[in-house]
Amino acid sequence: MVLRFFTIQQDWERLGKKISIAMDDFMAENRHRDTERLRDIFTKSLNACQNIWGQHAFEKPQNGGWRDQLIAPLYDAQMVAVSLLDDERLEYLAQNSTAVLLETVKLYSDDADFLKSVSQATGDTIAIRTRVSKMYDMLVNIEA
Repeated sequence: MVLRFFTIQQDWERLGKKISIAMDDFMAENRHRDTERLRDIFTKSLNACQNIWGQHAFEKPQNGGWRDQLIAPLYDAQMVAVSLLDDERLEYLAQNSTAVLLETVKLYSDDADFLKSVSQATGDTIAIRTRVSKMYDMLVNIEA
């Protein structure tokens, strides 16, 4: 999941190959990269997801509640989207987590493209771009 995060985070707007090939390429290109910096990016993103979605980070809204299971495509969307935001925005979202949860439910219920991107052919690069961009747009546009 860590390698998947960095592969998508680095190039999500231009991914053109299968995610498995892109991950191999990422490993080859970054084998000598500063691991401390990578650790900081990953930890910051993971903490942001926890602060914003709480116990429902990476979970799918279902039947008026939340499915208590990590959903990998949602992990992609949330982790990469928060990694693109500045600290001020992350703090705002953490303080308004109820609004984020409500908007996450709406994204699932009202956006057929998003739903498809997290439930069908989830390794497809178009699906990855769709879910990351829609999650990012949602987070940027939330106002309490």
